[in-house]
Amino acid sequence: MDLKNWYDRVREQLDRLDFPALWAGFAPCPFALYTHDTAVLNGEVMPRPAEFYGNTSVCRQGEYLAIWNMEADSFSNAVRVHIATLRKKLKQALSYDPIVTRIGQGYCLSQEESL
Repeated sequence: MDLKNWYDRVREQLDRLDFPALWAGFAPCPFALYTHDTAVLNGEVMPRPAEFYGNTSVCRQGEYLAIWNMEADSFSNAVRVHIATLRKKLKQALSYDPIVTRIGQGYCLSQEESL
């Protein structure tokens, strides 16, 4: 797994979104992807910090940071449950579901109602 490549792909997708159009005052937060020994934060590869554990957020150097374990159990129901909750909230706010399911790849957000 090329962790830096995954980080760049996520960053690219986030950069395409108009967060304030989803919710007033909504903005992306810094994030990091990590494995058992390596992390990518702000585009830089580094040893995994000890506080990176689980898929959650941590306060690091006074800033909240979303972290995602790229080696998490892919058969876990947690992602599906979070996506379902997010779909419901976004559908209420936007009157359509902007989350696109890509079989074998995951999920992405679309700014177009037609999808």
